[in-house]
Amino acid sequence: MDSARIAHAVCRASGPYRIEVGGILGPGGVDRGRRDITVLPTGGWKVGRAEDTVSPVLRLPESIAAPALYDAHVHLHPQVRLTDYVRHGIGRIRDLGSTVGADQAVPTGRCCAEPVPDIVLGGPLLDRPGKQRLPFAAPWRDAAELPNLVDAAAERGAAWLKLYDRFPGELVEPAVRLAHDRGLRVTLHPPPGEYRAALDAGVDELQHLACLTPRGDGSRGTRAVLRHWAGRDHGDAWPDLPRGTAICPTLLVQHQLVREAESDWTFPDHAPGWAALWRQLPTAARPWGATQLITARQAVARLSAAIGELDHAGVRWVIGSDTPNPGVRPGRSLWEEMNLLVSAGLGPLRIYRSAAVAPAVAEAGEHPLTFLPRGAFDSGRFSTEPPTATLLHGCLFRPNP
Repeated sequence: MDSARIAHAVCRASGPYRIEVGGILGPGGVDRGRRDITVLPTGGWKVGRAEDTVSPVLRLPESIAAPALYDAHVHLHPQVRLTDYVRHGIGRIRDLGSTVGADQAVPTGRCCAEPVPDIVLGGPLLDRPGKQRLPFAAPWRDAAELPNLVDAAAERGAAWLKLYDRFPGELVEPAVRLAHDRGLRVTLHPPPGEYRAALDAGVDELQHLACLTPRGDGSRGTRAVLRHWAGRDHGDAWPDLPRGTAICPTLLVQHQLVREAESDWTFPDHAPGWAALWRQLPTAARPWGATQLITARQAVARLSAAIGELDHAGVRWVIGSDTPNPGVRPGRSLWEEMNLLVSAGLGPLRIYRSAAVAPAVAEAGEHPLTFLPRGAFDSGRFSTEPPTATLLHGCLFRPNP
């Protein structure tokens, strides 16, 4: 465990133990007033007045208990410290493309003192057939191989199948059918102009608001996406999504691209190892000129403006950071993504519930909890600093300064 960043404050082996808090996030909002949370040796917990004999006692009177967060779009990477998710109150993550999704073992802690968030396995990432351009994309040659790929994903415990933007459009519906037959859901990183057809084919969720563009001239990549959005007028009908469509917008990715491009990809706020990795990516391989920066800033503004339109249309928000894209850090970046959605006009409490492992703290449960400052929902903006503590599988972890 990275003991410099997070401390194992109380072990479940000490249970039952109780945590006194100054309120909870309940079904009707923040319920202020003392609550006792009794943590059981099994890892579960229950809310209610605890017997005075239950000890040890951890007093957090200036904190409210809330369901921990769920980062629904990450890429597990050797440089990512999984403890950084727990440190920032994230108890569950969903891997949507990595060597873990392809064939490596799912990370686990060596003991309960080494916190690893619950990992929802996205299974293999399926891109184009033939030679793969991404190191963690599953190799395949033709449609005849898809059943075996889906079977293997299900046997590994995957809950999702991710289709990338070069996956053949004519195979989306057969892939969805195979996945659904094996109990997997399907999410898509859509190519230009294909998001409606994918929804008609049964895709369960779309990734990246920035990718929901018209077909245009067929150009792909970051620059083409930004050009589309920079030219979008308020009256444009795209992206036209049916009510109930699940979408993970990942606004932060584009915001951070602009910010880091303005520094000529020096990544001044990040560790040298991350900066070196990100500069290897085609997007950050060379400086952006003044015209491209203007285009990117316009695109970011129009992406934010589209949030309110889509919300009015009744889409369902899935919140994810897309860590570790350039400048996007594990843990902290989910809070930054939530703040961008709040700035776009969505309510803080609603966004928190959309991003959490559960909508509220019930009378009892087993899912992770996080302990937030009592005023966490009062200012209209979330702090990006680590919360007071996180309860994961019955062990309580606190961030070190």
